[in-house]
Amino acid sequence: ASFQAAVVEVLVAKAVRAARMRGRDLISISGGVSANAALRVAAMEKAKSFGIAVRFAPDGLRTDNALMIAYAAAHHLAAGRTSPLTEEIVPNFDAASLCI
Repeated sequence: ASFQAAVVEVLVAKAVRAARMRGRDLISISGGVSANAALRVAAMEKAKSFGIAVRFAPDGLRTDNALMIAYAAAHHLAAGRTSPLTEEIVPNFDAASLCI
């Protein structure tokens, strides 16, 4: 709980500070992290105190990267594209290669 509180505090503070520095009146929080209730409440409270609105994706669209990777992997496997576990990791891949 203390780790979550610390992370939420930092994320919210940086998001609000960035919005204020850029003269923005809206913050959008997306991805899996946006499903975190503590983050949602803290972001709305802090942003409101500065006149900044916060928007989140609908519940069903708050997915995280693991889900997207699993989905892409399932399509690759179904298409017969596999690689051995001993294959080297390539951090700079061609995103177009993920198109199914």
